[in-house]
Amino acid sequence: MIPRCSNSKNICLPAKEGLGSMKPLTPRIMFVILLLCLFPAHASYARNIAVNRLVEQSPAAPLFSFSVLSDAHITTWDEEAHKRLRDALADHHALRPNSKLLVMNGDLTNGSEGDYRTLLGLLDKQPHAPVHATMGNHDYYGVWRTRRVVWIHRR
Repeated sequence: MIPRCSNSKNICLPAKEGLGSMKPLTPRIMFVILLLCLFPAHASYARNIAVNRLVEQSPAAPLFSFSVLSDAHITTWDEEAHKRLRDALADHHALRPNSKLLVMNGDLTNGSEGDYRTLLGLLDKQPHAPVHATMGNHDYYGVWRTRRVVWIHRR
């Protein structure tokens, strides 16, 4: 036997007393249940959309374009760091050939005079925008230098 509602609506829930009597669902509760049912379907659909291409649109040319590079840690002996900087400068020039400024934030070297000469030599050999450099703790304070680190690099 199917329990009947106490009013003329067809959607009912069991009352607290048991299954013998039913009470109607209010429109608010029905709306919340509908939203709870639709949200998982909508959320899973949004994750499965593939982006085929990204188009950058601007109504006018940019007023000012600049790039930021940091923590190069150029030393006289680290060829891998030299290669990373050369590659970064080449990528910067290829992607933003009209860039007006290259900001180099901190830890450009490890603070020795030879490191700065090496950095300037690398910059002189690559095309790049004018550079504005800021100093980091390795550049200025030489905090990285301890007897242990110097000993490790001399081995």
